[in-house]
Amino acid sequence: MPRKHLEVYMETDKFVKIVTGTLVRVSTMVNGQRTFSVAYCVGMKKASTPYRVGKKVLELALQVRTHMCVRMTGIDTLSNQPPSDAELDALLEYWEKLQP
Repeated sequence: MPRKHLEVYMETDKFVKIVTGTLVRVSTMVNGQRTFSVAYCVGMKKASTPYRVGKKVLELALQVRTHMCVRMTGIDTLSNQPPSDAELDALLEYWEKLQP
């Protein structure tokens, strides 16, 4: 789900229900370079520090499961671009390893 769609759904009462269970593309800084990965949104929690998205200040963070770990991330770190095949493959490979 692109960030621009999440920003629209933030205005609704069912935001948590809509976002939970979706795939999002998350950006992180690794060794000074921005990298992207696909993550599965497992829930929402209160952020440790408020952050700005457009004109709004938010205190919500997404709890996401990447191919490496479960972590908290702000909506401001999400990408509007679709995930690449390599990013999806990394997530699928991780999920296959979890299956017995």
